[in-house]
Amino acid sequence: MFSEADAFLDAIWAAPDDTPRLAYADWMEEHGHADYARFIRLSCQIARGVFPPDERARLRRERYLLDRAIVSANPRAFANNTAGLSRYDYGIPSRSHGTDAESFLQDWPHWWPFVRPRLLSLKGVNGREADVARCDYLSQVEVLRVTGQADGSYFYEERDEVIWQPVAGIFLCELAANPAVGRLAALRVEPVEVTVADLEIFAASALAGRLLELHLWVQFADGSREDLRAHGGLVQHGIAQFLAAHGDRLLRDRPTP
Repeated sequence: MFSEADAFLDAIWAAPDDTPRLAYADWMEEHGHADYARFIRLSCQIARGVFPPDERARLRRERYLLDRAIVSANPRAFANNTAGLSRYDYGIPSRSHGTDAESFLQDWPHWWPFVRPRLLSLKGVNGREADVARCDYLSQVEVLRVTGQADGSYFYEERDEVIWQPVAGIFLCELAANPAVGRLAALRVEPVEVTVADLEIFAASALAGRLLELHLWVQFADGSREDLRAHGGLVQHGIAQFLAAHGDRLLRDRPTP
């Protein structure tokens, strides 16, 4: 069932017009989401129609009431989105989504069908690295961005000025071992505290072999950091070069949690 819905979403994101949106609404109604289907149809109708003021107000009111009813019935799907479906383009899930790691692990089983990102950004992964890396939802993700815990000024300062708790290197090892990450094409982790063994294990994985983009902001034993950037076909080579240049500065052993 999910693969059919994903095909509809891919078509909508590729050509955002009414035809794939309305087809998706029909599919949603057939699969038990009549209110959501009505919200999508109303959004298309309001956007393309020219109505007398009273009729437009009636349609917008109906859509608003549907939005509130859907949010109330699915609080875990909208835990970080008080605006509800109105935040989305015609009620269609956004291709990207960001949240903290703890909320992600608790809420993602309740996202369907209102949250279905291909680009996922997770912050504060510390202590949940293995749980996040093993998560089944990653089978849907094409771009994964992960950050460690930062102080509250993260969005207002340069990253070097932020006080970070880095992501542990076990994240890379567990992610590489997750057979569900077949869609993953781009990975960014910052900062990440790794051992030589962590990078070697990741470099030897099938995931590293097929990634189109890798960006690791590597933290060394002395607290300094360097970027490891590599692109399609050269990810494993880029890791090898980084190890040759900086391997002696990396942690010898993984820190004890």
